[in-house]
Amino acid sequence: MRERTTRRGILAGALALAGGGAAIGAAKVAGGDDAKPTGRAFTLTTPRLLLGDPAARPGMPSAASRLEGWADLLDERGARAGAFTSVVFPGGSQLELHTFALGAGTLLGMGSPGAAGFAVVGGTGDYAGASGAYVLDQRRDGSADFTFDLSA
Repeated sequence: MRERTTRRGILAGALALAGGGAAIGAAKVAGGDDAKPTGRAFTLTTPRLLLGDPAARPGMPSAASRLEGWADLLDERGARAGAFTSVVFPGGSQLELHTFALGAGTLLGMGSPGAAGFAVVGGTGDYAGASGAYVLDQRRDGSADFTFDLSA
């Protein structure tokens, strides 16, 4: 005897299949066996990190209003990767805000220069939703390395 396929049967099968797929996806998100870390580590280098006070005038020095920084960035092969800009606000904490404008998007970071490193607080493009940390290693000759560990 031949069974007849009904719309109700097709719909029930489709819902069971979708429910099973959702359960597998939830297990992966919760840290199942197939969950993989999504971190990315890389270093950006600048031959010259420049800092200055945009309100400074020739003559007697005055209290700094803020410091701004800028630099061209190179990737690990030495090719141009983008640009770095920063703002350092004066005061007790000297909060620094950093922007890394890269070809695949922008990374935003912040922190204090006395701390062990800086936090990646977001991004755009390929870096949308990025988080993680980076360390700034500035040398006496003005060159610097930004070493990133992104966890998003």
